[in-house]
Amino acid sequence: MEFVEPNKPPLTWLLVSLGLAVAGIVVALILDGATIGLVAWIIGVLSISAIALFTAADAKRQESGWYTPSAFADWGRRAAIILALVAVAAGAWLIANDVARGVWT
Repeated sequence: MEFVEPNKPPLTWLLVSLGLAVAGIVVALILDGATIGLVAWIIGVLSISAIALFTAADAKRQESGWYTPSAFADWGRRAAIILALVAVAAGAWLIANDVARGVWT
């Protein structure tokens, strides 16, 4: 008889997304200027892309009958989405602030 290991959520993509989101927020909070805002915005968008890759891979793993759900993955996805949106919004605010003042640094 063969033992089948159950599928688990792909936490690597989730951790990448969380890391990118936190990095985008830190960049937007510590540094100033529209160029830095653009960098923070791009990092936030990359975080959202990692969430999409996580969700696609997780859905594919859930298709099998052998899937073990994870509470960390469920709450981690929610946290990653919120943090990614904050990173995008912070970057967009930095860009809009400098564009409105007529200063692009």
